[in-house]
Amino acid sequence: MRLEREGMVPRVCELTWLEALEGLNIVSIAAAGWQSAALTEGMNRFLKMLEITFRRDTESYRPRINKKDSIKDMEQKKSGQFLFIDEA
Repeated sequence: MRLEREGMVPRVCELTWLEALEGLNIVSIAAAGWQSAALTEGMNRFLKMLEITFRRDTESYRPRINKKDSIKDMEQKKSGQFLFIDEA
């Protein structure tokens, strides 16, 4: 990642890794630490923190958010797979 001169905006050339910041305490601005993970693993951790599960729509292949406490939502949470992208 390098910073652009105009506005110091971060520029990411290729997104293959996700930096997940866990344990952020907004009141004291303290962080538990950075962890590098593969994109799917990082997204899975992020969705777990939000308590949201995603699946891929079988017809359009678009990512869909499962309804809270639906059968799919509970199955994915139980298995720890908050991001479910099956092989199409």
